[in-house]
Order: sequence, then structure tokens, then C-alpha cells
Amino acid sequence: MGRKHSDITFLLSFLLAFSASLGWFFSMQLERTEKELATQIEGEAAVEEAEPAEEDEKGAVEKEEEPEEAEAAEVEEGAELAEEEAEEPTEQVEEVEEPTEEAEPGEEETAEEVEKPSQEVEEMDEPTEEVAVEKAAPEAEEPSEEKEIEEPPAIPEAPQPAEHEPQPVTSESSLNGLSAQTAFQVLTPLRASHSVDKIAELMRGLPIQNMELLAEEIVKDASGLLEDKHKMELISMLVTQHPENVQAQYALLSILARYVHIHQERSLLLDIAELGFANIIPVVLSWAQEFVAKQEHVPKEIKNLELDGVAAAVRENISKELGMLVDGGVKLQPQQATDLLWIVVEQKKDAGLIPYLAKLGANANAVKDKHTMLTQAAQNNNPAQVDQLAQAGADVNKMPSVETGTALQIASQNGFAKVENVLRKHGAKKFVRQAAPEAAG
Repeated sequence: MGRKHSDITFLLSFLLAFSASLGWFFSMQLERTEKELATQIEGEAAVEEAEPAEEDEKGAVEKEEEPEEAEAAEVEEGAELAEEEAEEPTEQVEEVEEPTEEAEPGEEETAEEVEKPSQEVEEMDEPTEEVAVEKAAPEAEEPSEEKEIEEPPAIPEAPQPAEHEPQPVTSESSLNGLSAQTAFQVLTPLRASHSVDKIAELMRGLPIQNMELLAEEIVKDASGLLEDKHKMELISMLVTQHPENVQAQYALLSILARYVHIHQERSLLLDIAELGFANIIPVVLSWAQEFVAKQEHVPKEIKNLELDGVAAAVRENISKELGMLVDGGVKLQPQQATDLLWIVVEQKKDAGLIPYLAKLGANANAVKDKHTMLTQAAQNNNPAQVDQLAQAGADVNKMPSVETGTALQIASQNGFAKVENVLRKHGAKKFVRQAAPEAAG
């Protein structure tokens, strides 16, 4: 009995010592786990304050979790071994089994307590990853939102041209502050597309001196981007844009005197009229008069401006433009107008030219080569000219010579019924006395 009692006592002492050491081990483990948990919480706070370090801390937490799992596994293995050792005593130690059973709940509780913190650590780890993901997600979305806000409306933009391709101008202020040569290059796309109206609009806001310099650069350019008629059109537009500034108008028109090649093949006045700028013809005439008076060397195209304009209209047989010139104030010498009227009659041109030449002082009763203009028109069987000459003051009964006879006699002898009817309408008589011969007109 004494030996059995001593064995039981020894076993109980062993179990108590083992339980104490196991409790101490678990308490140390719990304390360590709590410290790690506190460290984890501090790490999460640091992640919130400094997001860039989040991935590094996460890696550190994962590294720390690995030893924790290994230690927890060791603790579980130790508990299983203790349980196996507690079950080894035979029936002789049945009385001692009760304390052993009492110790088991403690061991389980202790194990549960150890496992709970580790589970809590794992649970804390999971939200940390979720928070990190959630934080990363907004960061990924924010740039897209900002991008949507910053994106401009869907307006097509022209591609930026290279240095040798000047960018098209889009506002009046685009030419301000530029030299004439630079502005000339900037306008290259518009010149190439013959956008004369846009060029003139952009030049509107320039100072007069800058406008004159730029206009001269455009007029003297020999690249062929703008034809001569376009250059004339540009100058005419610029003059029209400054109706109250005579100085600006004269400065612009003086460019045409320096570069007469753009209108010498035809006529400056006729070009302006045909381009639809008849309203500036009086300005051009007054400028030409002042220019001729002040300049020592005046191009003949400017000196003979009015005669060249009317002659060109007669030559090209365009009565509408001739009317614009006459209405604009063009003046000719009577003999100049008469000579042009003879050209109209002899070359059977448009009868509409006759009244304008008559306004310029042409003598409708002039005689040349034993013919008046009326008898010549009757000889040509041109009832329209006969009618216009009669309205312009031609004597329908005048006989320039016996051989020629009157216009009515010519029409009657040749069977020109329409001409005869027009003459009779204007009071022509078949038999008249011969008038005294007149000098050829």
C-alpha cells in the first residue's frame, strides 16, 4: 500500500508540475500573441497613414504569421502528448483520474484561449487585406473619374502642323504682334485655299502700317498661291473695311501702283468693278488723282486709269461694268468717248455700251468716211444700235453725203425692215435735203 501511495503521489506531482509548466507556456504564448496583435493594429494604423508602405507591412505580417502557426501547431502537439501520458496509468490510479479530467477542461480552455487569439489575428489579417483592396480600388477609380472630368467636349482638333507648315489662324488677334513676314507665313494655308475673305477679316484689326506691310507681302508674292485677281480682291476688301479712314485706303491702293503687274493686262478699275467693289471706285479715282499730282514717276496704268478702264469695258463688250465705272465718277475727254463709240458701232458691239459712252461725252452725230454713226449702224442692219444712237441724240435725217444717203434710205434700199421701223419711230423721213458736210468726228 505504501508503495502504491507513493506512486500515486509521484504521478499527481508530475501532473501538477506538467500542468503548471503548460499553463506557464500558454500564458507566455498568449502574452506574445497579444503583443503581436498590438503590433498588427499599429501596423494597420501606419498603413492608413502611409499607403505606399502598405504592401511591405503586409508582407511583414505574413512573415510573422508563419511562425505563429508553427508555434500553435507545436502547442497542439504538446497537448496531445500530455493527454496520451495522462491515459497511460492502469486501474490502480482510477482515483486520480478525476483530477486529470478536471485538468483537461483547463487545458482545453487554455488551448481555446491560445487558438482564439491566433484566430483573431487571422481575422484581423483578413479585414486588413479587404481594407487594402478597398483602398486600392478607389485609388484605381479616382484617376478615371478625374480623366472623365478633364476630358474636353468632343470637338475635332486640327493636327498641329510642322514648323514649315504654319498653323491656320482662327481669330482676329492671331496676327497681332507678328512681323509682316511671320504673319505672311501664318496665312499660308488660307492663301493656298484662296480664302481671301478670311484673310481680309483677320487683317481687319491690325494697325494700318502693319496691314499695309502684310498686304504688300501678299501682293508681291510670286509663289502662285494667290492669283492676281485674288490679290486685287484682297486689296479691295481691305479698302472697303476702312470707309472712314482715307489714309488707310490710300496706303493700301498705293500698293497697286507699286505692283501694276497684277492689273496691267486688263484694267485696275474694271477689275474692281467686276469683282463687285463698285462702291470704292470713287475712292480709287480720288486716290489716283492725288497720286499723280504728288509722284514724279507715275505708272501709265495709273496715269491713264479712267481711259484704260472704259476702253477695256468696250474691248470686252461688257456694258454692265462700264455702267459701274460711269456711275462711279469716271470722266473722259469727249473725243476719247467718241472714238470709243465709233469702235462700238463699227465692230457691232453691244448696243448697251452706247448710252454710257454718250454720258461720257461721245458725239453721236460725228462723221467719218462719209458716214454718221447712225448710217453706219443702219448699213450694218443693227436695229438695237440705231435705237440707242437715236436716243443718244443722233440726227435720224442727217445725210453725210449724197452717195451715202440717210439711214432710212439705206434701210429701205437694203430691205432692213426692222431698222426702217425703228428710224420711222424716231421721226426719220425718206426724202431730205443734203446737209452741209461736217468734219470727220
